[in-house]
Amino acid sequence: LMNEENENKPFRTIEEQKENPYPACIRTACHSVEYNGSWMYAKHEFRSLRFCDVLERVRKGSSYWYKVRAFTTEEELEEEDADEDVQLKKDEHEEDGTVHEKNDYIVENVAQMAILLTEDQYCSDLHVKNAFRHEIGVPDDLYPDIWLDLNTMDKDQNDDDHEEKNDNQDQVYEQEIAHVTCDTTAGSFSISLHRNFSPNGYDRAVELFERGYYDKSHFFRVVPDFLVQFGMSYTQDNELQLFAKSPIDDDPQLNPPIKFREGTISFAGSGKNSRTSHLFIAYAAFENFGKEQWETPVGTVIRGMEVLKSLYSGYGDMPPWGNGPEQHRIINEGREYIKRGFPDLDEILTCRVRRFVDDDDDDD
Repeated sequence: LMNEENENKPFRTIEEQKENPYPACIRTACHSVEYNGSWMYAKHEFRSLRFCDVLERVRKGSSYWYKVRAFTTEEELEEEDADEDVQLKKDEHEEDGTVHEKNDYIVENVAQMAILLTEDQYCSDLHVKNAFRHEIGVPDDLYPDIWLDLNTMDKDQNDDDHEEKNDNQDQVYEQEIAHVTCDTTAGSFSISLHRNFSPNGYDRAVELFERGYYDKSHFFRVVPDFLVQFGMSYTQDNELQLFAKSPIDDDPQLNPPIKFREGTISFAGSGKNSRTSHLFIAYAAFENFGKEQWETPVGTVIRGMEVLKSLYSGYGDMPPWGNGPEQHRIINEGREYIKRGFPDLDEILTCRVRRFVDDDDDDD
């Protein structure tokens, strides 16, 4: 709730918090910073969230950018202990006499959307003095018989009878394919989504297409020779918006994994179990795609790749790597923000979905 209320407000520096502190147990945290002092979104990927202190803030246009003191995660500290060559970028002493800990380092040019407010560690009731933090086991003989499942032996036969039928149904379900055809302001294209590529991702994407979530939404990120991204809807259906924004669990990578080639479709994510509604289509083969657990392909383009490559790309990537729209402003200002600042962006008009089971992967 605090992040929603402060979405467009600048984050306070350490000095500002001396006069105007955040509420107790609330502090800033940053996405995607690394040892060499860069923000990892430049690599088109996110890493884990970590605590950070805002040291400086500058305004560039309509956006704020920050210099932060970031802290490594427990996983990185474990990696450091295992690799003596890893050295963190840090200033041991500052002018004010502050001595940095071993696990902090300075990062510059961190974007507004890479910072959020979160609960500080050791602040929950779990850490209150004398809190009980252990599981309590209750012996079965303390439960009334009616609460216990005493009929499992009687159920075994029925379970056996249904097992083969359920296995067959699951197999058919895993083989399900959906062909989606979308009309856009640049022409039409068709994609083939495969449930066996990514079951959770397939279920989410197909339902969103079927419910019209992507209709009349823009291709808000178009980067030639890299990717095109969409998935920020202007629908007034609050229930659909809530569904689309709820994250889904990551799917296991296939073995061998599906390689990203021109036309491969995947969800965009920002960390473990972070996929929601954003989809991207690769413009070319990239070895770096698919290395993260959430970057599991869900399908491929089967018609109209030339249409997708003709989408307007004059604005380039999002700031600071281009002059494209900022995602948080699309969320806050909606279609008017795009019409006002990015009128040439192409959009999806409407999409049609056909589900079927086809062992031959018919691409007609």
